[in-house]
Amino acid sequence: MPIISTIYQGQRYQLILWQLTDQDEQLLSLMSSEGLDLQPIEGWKPERQLEWITGRYLIHKYLPNDIASLLISKNGKPFFEDSDTQFSISHSQHLLGIVISKYNIGLDLQHSTSKIQRVAHKFVAEQDLQAMPSSLQLNDTYHYLWCIKEAVFKAYGLGSVDFKHDIR
Repeated sequence: MPIISTIYQGQRYQLILWQLTDQDEQLLSLMSSEGLDLQPIEGWKPERQLEWITGRYLIHKYLPNDIASLLISKNGKPFFEDSDTQFSISHSQHLLGIVISKYNIGLDLQHSTSKIQRVAHKFVAEQDLQAMPSSLQLNDTYHYLWCIKEAVFKAYGLGSVDFKHDIR
């Protein structure tokens, strides 16, 4: 299996990074046999199907809950009812990650691209720029800020957040 790294930080969290490769029929079969309904992803692009299946595979592998009982909140946050375990999934290009904790937690992975500069005005406040190391290139600063704010948004999990003004 293409796990890149499993990182532990004491008892606070567990982070697993996975290298996405071509669609693996064994992974599809495994998840079908574990009760995962694959009907919602029929018709999706193969890359998106792979992200979805791999995310659920990692949830299945690293969480004690039955994958068939996975729920998605109205704000898009995956969870298990009656479970104290918190988790967050993220993907960007050929990388997928899941972070697991007993605390509210969020994860965002973002492949570097120059396109982020066009939308930075929507989520970056002047105070954000001042808080970042001046040694960073501006494009890197935007990516770090986006990932930090997206992770906070995912940990919050209730939606309706203005990234520029509500997350510092």
